[in-house]
Amino acid sequence: MGTSRSDFRWLAGTRIREARALLEQGLFDGAYYLAGYAVECALKARIVQKFRRSELPDRTLVNDMYKHDLEKLLGLADLKGEFERARSDTEFALNWSAVKNWRSEARYEAFGRGVKPGRKGPGAEQRARELYKAITDRRHGVLPWLKRFW
Repeated sequence: MGTSRSDFRWLAGTRIREARALLEQGLFDGAYYLAGYAVECALKARIVQKFRRSELPDRTLVNDMYKHDLEKLLGLADLKGEFERARSDTEFALNWSAVKNWRSEARYEAFGRGVKPGRKGPGAEQRARELYKAITDRRHGVLPWLKRFW
């Protein structure tokens, strides 16, 4: 059985709450990763609406859904028009600029910087807090915007 729209919605909410908890505990690399993953799940909640019962989904769509590229997922979510309108809000545009650079490989980056488990990598706190704010800001955040369409 696959992951449903409601599953992805639940995952998005859970991952952003986990990111906040990790921020509060000073675990910034994990917070950064989970915050971005929340956006990925929110986009997938929108994308799975395209699937129809008793219909084989397009293979390219399915394969692209398994990539962790937020800009590609935004395109798959059929939100380009809505996105262009939202980008007229300068603060939203800045927030998206921060969010779109998130990569799933972030979960490994602390190790690549020579940081041992449980220690804070250089710049990790600022990077995590900025991403979290860009995602959750009530008026201009990416996640509140995505929730309007899922």
